[in-house]
Amino acid sequence: MPKLLAVGVGLVDVYAFERRMYPGGNELNVAWYARELGAESSFMGVLGSDQAGKLLARLCREKGIDLTRSRFKQGQSNFALVELIKGERIFTGISKNGVTDLYPVRCGPEDLAYAACHDLICASYASRLRREDLAALAGTKIPLCYDFNDDFTEEEMKELCPLASFGLFSCGHCETGEAARAVLRRACSFGCGTAVATLGAEGSLVLAGGQFYTEPALPVQAVDTMGAGDSFWAAFLVNWFKDVQTHGAPDVQGAMRAASAFAGKNVCRRGSLGFGMPADLAALGEIRPL
Repeated sequence: MPKLLAVGVGLVDVYAFERRMYPGGNELNVAWYARELGAESSFMGVLGSDQAGKLLARLCREKGIDLTRSRFKQGQSNFALVELIKGERIFTGISKNGVTDLYPVRCGPEDLAYAACHDLICASYASRLRREDLAALAGTKIPLCYDFNDDFTEEEMKELCPLASFGLFSCGHCETGEAARAVLRRACSFGCGTAVATLGAEGSLVLAGGQFYTEPALPVQAVDTMGAGDSFWAAFLVNWFKDVQTHGAPDVQGAMRAASAFAGKNVCRRGSLGFGMPADLAALGEIRPL
């Protein structure tokens, strides 16, 4: 099985309407899901000294996620405020002074040496990594897998696609399948190796080796779409790299099918990881509305 490193953010998603918080964060999610799928995984992020930070660290260690290069800082963990509308998660605010904002990961020689011991590196638009950090990670020659989310710009694509062996684009907003195909063509023309688009209820699309692949979404009634994209991404990458290790080449359609199934299962539970705990809303601190 591949060994995955996720570099970026771990946080708690706060569902104020039920006064509960759920462990999450783009990169922590990916590391967690990869571990659930049987891969070795590591998380390089910033965890606070508060109850949420201690909880995230404990859960990761119990799961078997390596935190060797994570940072532990005095201060409040990052959080996001969430509402649910018919199962669709909606972000309404984020922490203003979380530890990942105050002390973002900056990749030094020891971090890069650690990264080079993995089979793939995952980061995202939310990671707080600078382009120079992403370039340094890509410079280890370990495939960099970057999640552009849904509000990517042409400028960001031109800047970051040359660094990305794999790029994920949330294209549920695209009006047609051809519009999503155009996004993936542009990504590859800018230097992205393999480009992946999630299309919400329409499934997914991959451009690999100059060929398009499609896969429908599972017909499930979503309880909570939190973590849907991260779970798809983790399962797609784990299966891709497992096939390369086992057979010398990826089964693109098989990776998409496994990713769709895993994401479909994930949205049938609450929160990114399926469990939460009571939240002290008065202790959240400053909030930046979205």
